[in-house]
Amino acid sequence: MVNNCTADSCNSSATAEPLPSVEPRYYIRSAKHEKRVMVDLPRVTREDITVDIEQNVLSIHAKRSVWIPSDWKALHRELSDSDFLLRLRVSNEIDVENMNASLADGVLTVVLPVKDTAKPRRIEVS
Repeated sequence: MVNNCTADSCNSSATAEPLPSVEPRYYIRSAKHEKRVMVDLPRVTREDITVDIEQNVLSIHAKRSVWIPSDWKALHRELSDSDFLLRLRVSNEIDVENMNASLADGVLTVVLPVKDTAKPRRIEVS
């Protein structure tokens, strides 16, 4: 199971973020053998993403790298320069040793495999 955290519900030993951040749009797909968290991170490079898990809290922090010419003046901007911060509480059934993450086309995909002991199985009746 994966749940969204609020500032009060996920007490982490990490320090508060120095800059304002926004929660990115994300999707969760569940299967018997894994959970996938897909996070929209426009204008973010692979080097500017950190993915941590501590005390069953998955934290994704991403910094936007934006270069704007000095003589350019925006009339309207759809995206802000705020960093992204997403914290999700994960259950004990997640195998944190085999997690992996990849970034493609502005979407970060974090794969959370389920431990073998938590997977459903069928028991034969003798």
